[in-house]
Amino acid sequence: MASCLVVQHHDVERPFKIADALLRAGVEVQVTKVFAGDMVTLGDHHSGVVVMGGPMSAHSDEGFVSRKAEIALLAEAVGRDLPVLGVFRVSARLE
Repeated sequence: MASCLVVQHHDVERPFKIADALLRAGVEVQVTKVFAGDMVTLGDHHSGVVVMGGPMSAHSDEGFVSRKAEIALLAEAVGRDLPVLGVFRVSARLE
């Protein structure tokens, strides 16, 4: 069975419809809750990665303790030619 790793940064930034679609397609969903202290690791059994948004900045480690581990995880996923989806959180109105 295919398995997708979902990286969740904040309690309210859940994979909702994305997880629903994956489950309907027969893909197991494993949610890693970094805000709760879960480690960010890509297993050999994972066949895709979804990274949820959050209030942190991709340009700074401040308030984003898992940033370096996530960059390494994404590099590994790309190196393994796995599908990767990043979900952008808009915290301000764009015009």
